[in-house]
Amino acid sequence: MRLVRRITLVINAKAVLIAALAVLSTLVCQRFGWTADFPLTLIATAVVFPIVFSIGGAYKRREAALDEYGELKAHGRALFFATRDWLEESDP
Repeated sequence: MRLVRRITLVINAKAVLIAALAVLSTLVCQRFGWTADFPLTLIATAVVFPIVFSIGGAYKRREAALDEYGELKAHGRALFFATRDWLEESDP
C-alpha cells in the first residue's frame, strides 16, 4: 500500500497528461514532417536550473531538519542532567 502511495505521488494525472501530450505532439510532427532547430543552451537551461534549485532546496531542508534535531537532542540532555544532578540526596 505504501509503495502504491509513493508511486502516485510521482505519477499522477498531471504527469500522465503531460506525457500523453508529448507523445501526441511528436506523432503529429512526424506525420506532417515538421521540424524545428532549438538551441542547445535553451534545452540545457531548462534542464539544469530546476535541478540546481531542487538540490539547493533539499540542502536547506536538510540543514533545517538537522538544526531542529540538534535542539531537540540538547533539550533532552538538559532534562536528563537536570533530573540527575539537581535533586538533593535524602539521608534515611
